[in-house]
Amino acid sequence: MASQHLGDSRPGHLAYDGTRTPAKTGLFLLVVAAWLLPGLTGHTPWKGDDAIVFAVASEILSTGHWVVLRLATDVYVDRMPLAYWAAAAFGKPFGGVLPLHDAMRLSAGVFTAATLGALMLAARALAGE
Repeated sequence: MASQHLGDSRPGHLAYDGTRTPAKTGLFLLVVAAWLLPGLTGHTPWKGDDAIVFAVASEILSTGHWVVLRLATDVYVDRMPLAYWAAAAFGKPFGGVLPLHDAMRLSAGVFTAATLGALMLAARALAGE
């Protein structure tokens, strides 16, 4: 009986020689999701920045003004608006399923996943497949 080498390419077989398989890709995505999702929901805002993002995004949702950001009654121009827009955009559809602050926090998970994806592409460009 011939011994199997590590680069066996049978369907469903996990290869440990650096080749990519659908099972390894699926396991990687599962690990990334298990790392990202628990920290995003199920807790109150942690620090001042969370509270500010939620307040500004809530103001966007309640007033419908997406261009001029407001914090309470003051115009808020301390930071770029992308994070606030993304939080409001996630709060609108997911706010009925999750608490509003958890729904808004999902945008941070999307930005983290995009960062990990960009890192993967950069590593592949530098080191190859």
